[in-house]
Amino acid sequence: MTTYPLDELDAITPPALARLNAAGIRTSREILERCARPEGRAQVSETTGICCIDLLSWVHRADLLRVAGIGRQTAEILRHAGVDSIRDLRRRNPDRLVAAVRSVNEVRRLAKTTPSESQVRRWIDAAKVTRALVRY
Repeated sequence: MTTYPLDELDAITPPALARLNAAGIRTSREILERCARPEGRAQVSETTGICCIDLLSWVHRADLLRVAGIGRQTAEILRHAGVDSIRDLRRRNPDRLVAAVRSVNEVRRLAKTTPSESQVRRWIDAAKVTRALVRY
């Protein structure tokens, strides 16, 4: 599993990042290990003052990074296209997701090249064989 520093994940604010770092959570792997389960999120929330909803959102992003072919930039494109988790990616209609990804990248210019239809289909297929670690 590729691990990213938390400051490279989309949407974690600097104050939240500082609180997570103070709690010993500095990477995508660490947030996933500590917050994948409700009891872990509750404990980290109590320690940091960060609400469980925000923690869950960031954990979903970290979990999505485990899917073959998805890196930080791709995860951000998918989030803006409405994909919130591995489970969500598995259920996506490939044609609709391709259109959404293209639209997002045209507007936001998150990637130098827009992901191809075959890439998007590979992400969906890879998500289907990747065990989601997030529990509710």
